[in-house]
Amino acid sequence: VRMQQYSEALQTLQDHASTASKQATHLQEAASLLSALPGSKLHALLVGVSKHKDAKLVQAQGALNDVAAMKRLLINHLGTDEANVDCLNNEDATREAIIAKFKGLVQRAEDGPALFFFAGNGSLDLEKRPTILSYDARQARIPNDITLAELSAIAGYQPTNLVSVIDAGWAPGMK
Repeated sequence: VRMQQYSEALQTLQDHASTASKQATHLQEAASLLSALPGSKLHALLVGVSKHKDAKLVQAQGALNDVAAMKRLLINHLGTDEANVDCLNNEDATREAIIAKFKGLVQRAEDGPALFFFAGNGSLDLEKRPTILSYDARQARIPNDITLAELSAIAGYQPTNLVSVIDAGWAPGMK
């Protein structure tokens, strides 16, 4: 019995180490892309949704850690002014708040570099378009996910200084 418990504990540890390694790789890739941006003028909206108002939805493990790591990267390594970094986490990351802050970020992107970073759950809407899930997602009879097409439409289809990074997992049951 102890040998089986040891094997299970070792496997759990290896799984966590693998996940941490993958997260570090993703953050290094993001850092590489972001290092080309002039940090002091950069404006950012960082959104982390690890839990939802509807407790039946799968939790996105590590989403808040990803937002915290991105914020540290922007401020400590790229020299971004902390006042230029907006964060919406969990209860604050409602559909309405994300859309409102994203619209403001798009306006700031007209004059300089801007970053939208989302960490949380993704899904597909009824038309099979990719979406991100806010804290209050799936509360209405009509799905209220935020489609990536909706964000694109807000940003417009002209060249912009806006970079979007979507770190979304598609967990079982997130259809």
